[in-house]
Amino acid sequence: MIVCGLEYLHDCNIIHRDVKGANLLVDANGMCKLADFGASKLLRFDLYSTADAGKDSFSLCGTPWWMAPEVIQQVGHSRPADIWSLGCTVIEMLAAKPPWKDVYHSPVAAMLHIASSKAPPPLPSGLPRGAIDFILQCLKREVDERPTCAALLRHPFVLMAHAGASAREPFSQVVRPNSGVGDGGGARASVSQTQSGENNALEIGRTQPIDANLVFRRHQHGL
Repeated sequence: MIVCGLEYLHDCNIIHRDVKGANLLVDANGMCKLADFGASKLLRFDLYSTADAGKDSFSLCGTPWWMAPEVIQQVGHSRPADIWSLGCTVIEMLAAKPPWKDVYHSPVAAMLHIASSKAPPPLPSGLPRGAIDFILQCLKREVDERPTCAALLRHPFVLMAHAGASAREPFSQVVRPNSGVGDGGGARASVSQTQSGENNALEIGRTQPIDANLVFRRHQHGL
């Protein structure tokens, strides 16, 4: 569901730029929503397969442990930065903490490591091969080597997850906002922003238009 929502954004030439667990909302029926578009940006032109891919945005934005190397280095970023953050979010969902959190407690130290290290983050033990491959594909250091959302939707890890989800019962309990995990209560911020702002959450699972006024305003100011 998360990949479907991200694909829809990318097809609209919008990058989220802050994909993380605290910006994902799950209802009692297991429907997942991608939330908090405060850092989102409208791309100036299609960058999916051009030589200039990754050179549309230069702002340092996002949350340190989920930020892609090119975002930290401020060499230009685009859709692939969301794919990197998605890989970090999958690790967060499996380990209840983002990658590198155990090693680097300081955001600045984490950013320096992500920007300079070529090694992938340590992964939780016992992961199936499909999950490992999915994560490592998302965390490719080279921007043009990361898969698109369309490619990820065809990945065996995603296909197996969809098959398993169709056979599961709706959630009997949902994690409440005051019990968020991840970056120190970030989930509370996401929920409160979604309740107070219009069109701040995109429902995954059905295609629907979104109000991109905020994204357009940020685009006009060059953010």
